[in-house]
Amino acid sequence: MIDGSSKFVTGRAVDVSRDGIGILSSDYLREGDTITLTTRDKNIPLKVLYKKRDYAKNSRYRYGLVLADDANKKECNLIQIFSQSGCMSE
Repeated sequence: MIDGSSKFVTGRAVDVSRDGIGILSSDYLREGDTITLTTRDKNIPLKVLYKKRDYAKNSRYRYGLVLADDANKKECNLIQIFSQSGCMSE
């Protein structure tokens, strides 16, 4: 994932829904930031909906990310994208 400054953001997806992802990351993001999830054939803008410190995971944050615009909400199904890429099983 890449934030607006072209910096890579690393994280581990812990929850995936049709239009959102929960991730754990040690990178600091602010609520309202937009980052881009890059797949083999798509760049998907995601907005940081919430963040909270995850004390059990050694100074990581838990972020809730949602599709950033209405057009992507109609076209994208994040569960399907993650399943097709082999990142999760249905």
